Amino acid sequence: MTALGLTLLFEGRPVKAQAGVTITWEAENGALESPIIRRNGVHTDKKPGRPGRNSGKGWIEIKDGANGEAGEGDHPGKAIFKVNVPEAGQYTFWARTLWPNGCGNSFWVRLAERPNQLLGEDGTYDVWKWRKVATKLTLAKGVNTIIVANREDGVMMDSCQITTTSVEPQGAIAETQNALVK
Repeated sequence: MTALGLTLLFEGRPVKAQAGVTITWEAENGALESPIIRRNGVHTDKKPGRPGRNSGKGWIEIKDGANGEAGEGDHPGKAIFKVNVPEAGQYTFWARTLWPNGCGNSFWVRLAERPNQLLGEDGTYDVWKWRKVATKLTLAKGVNTIIVANREDGVMMDSCQITTTSVEPQGAIAETQNALVK
C-alpha cells in the first residue's frame, strides 16, 4: 500500500494505513477552572531506563490535597476544550496523564451537558501514559465542547486526543494545527 507515494511497512511487510480522523491538543491550552492549574516547563517521569517528559510547553495539574479530605468524586474545577471536529462520528478520547498513586489516578471526561465518563483508575504510576475513556464520544461536525473535570487530586494531564481509529497513541505527539477554537 502507498500513502502519499510512500510504501508503509511493518516488520518488512506492506501494511494498509488506517483511515480515520485523529486530533491531538495540549491540555494546557484549554480554559481552566480552579483547582486545575496550568504548569509550564518540563516534567520528566520516573520510567526506568527511558524516562518520558511532557510534550509542548507544560501540562495541567490538580495539586495533591486540593480536594481536602473529600477523596474521589465530583469536585469543582475543570478544563474546557472547544475542539474543531472535521467530521461527525464516534471518537475515542485519549489523554496522556501521570498518576502519583492509587489515590490520585483519575479524571472525569464529558461532553457539555452529558454524564461524566471515567478516565483512569489504573495502577501505573509515575510515568506519562496514554489512557482512554471506555465509552466513545459521539461528536458532531464543527465545534464540540469536551470537559475534563476534577475527580481526584494529585493528577497531571499533558495532552488529549480524539480519534476514529483503533490506534493507541504512543509517547509525545505534536498538536494538530487548529485543533482548538479559542
